[in-house]
Amino acid sequence: TLTFTTTPNGTDEPADFTVTVTAVQELIAPELTDEWVAENSGEHETVAEWSESIRELLAETRLVQVRRTVSEKLTDALLGLVDVDAPESMVRAEQQRSVENMARQLQSQGIDLQAWLSATGQEPQQFIEAARPGAEKSAKVDLALRAVATAEGLEATDDDIEREYAMMAMQFGQKAKDIRKAYERNDAVPELMDQIRKTKAMDWLLHHVEMVDHDGNQIDRDLVLGHTHDDEHDHDHDHGDHDEAAEEAADEEQGETA
Repeated sequence: TLTFTTTPNGTDEPADFTVTVTAVQELIAPELTDEWVAENSGEHETVAEWSESIRELLAETRLVQVRRTVSEKLTDALLGLVDVDAPESMVRAEQQRSVENMARQLQSQGIDLQAWLSATGQEPQQFIEAARPGAEKSAKVDLALRAVATAEGLEATDDDIEREYAMMAMQFGQKAKDIRKAYERNDAVPELMDQIRKTKAMDWLLHHVEMVDHDGNQIDRDLVLGHTHDDEHDHDHDHGDHDEAAEEAADEEQGETA
């Protein structure tokens, strides 16, 4: 029996705790043999094969973490280079996008936004204002990426745009030509082109920055980015409000089918 006093997370007052251990269990692992692996792993026949697959999985997981860290550090560095305030219109647009994304995430989990606000003790305006600091940061990074794209002559080609339509068509289960028509009808093509340019700018930076470990030793960029990095990064951006055009195409298609 253990008794102690501590302040629980989310509170200001200390509380007394008493913990009683009623049972102790020990995990006894079976002997690791080729026979056990063959019977239980489902994909491998030997201990060596299974160990190698685990090693590869752990390495790839670590690389994903490193890639995320590199992108975050790069974004912070870009932010530090922007010495002007972003236009209020850009900040408000980013703020609205952030709020809408949060609402969609809650909805996907079956949570009503108003109920969530009540449960967390927030007023709608508080919730909206809480998104402003992140919106200001995103807007400044947006300006920086636009500047890089302009400086390096990075443009959205017709092939880039068609590739985006194809990707969204797969996402919404519709035809690429219908996605294109919806974008053109909503005058959203220029903004989609801007998103593509910014994605290309981030990709250009990732291929030109020097990557080092905590001791300053240079890291193999190709290893970090991976051989499939280009293909993955081409579509690693948020369409934001422009997904409405794709969704509209999907709704129209469903209406015609009905």
